[in-house]
Amino acid sequence: MGCYLETPLSHGKAQQLVELYGAELRLLRPKHLKDVPEGKVLVCVLQNPTFDAAGVCYNNQEMLDFDQPSDYRPKTWLYLDMDKACELNPHTKNYFEEMGD
Repeated sequence: MGCYLETPLSHGKAQQLVELYGAELRLLRPKHLKDVPEGKVLVCVLQNPTFDAAGVCYNNQEMLDFDQPSDYRPKTWLYLDMDKACELNPHTKNYFEEMGD
């Protein structure tokens, strides 16, 4: 199971991450996780029928897993400050330390 961020509402998580937590929308995901600016994390918000899932990409494989061409769900890519990600999920740094590339 990955590292996920919660927001006040279960839908519209990408917009909430921008408006409430200062995330930056990205048109495309970076080619490599090393391209994410220092102090930021890459978040992929997947729109499901009943909820949005805001997953933190803590290594390259996790990033590629979120971006499978066969996955029909709409996706939004964002950069979020690591500190904000840790506020939303205190285990975020652990994922980078234990499972990062």
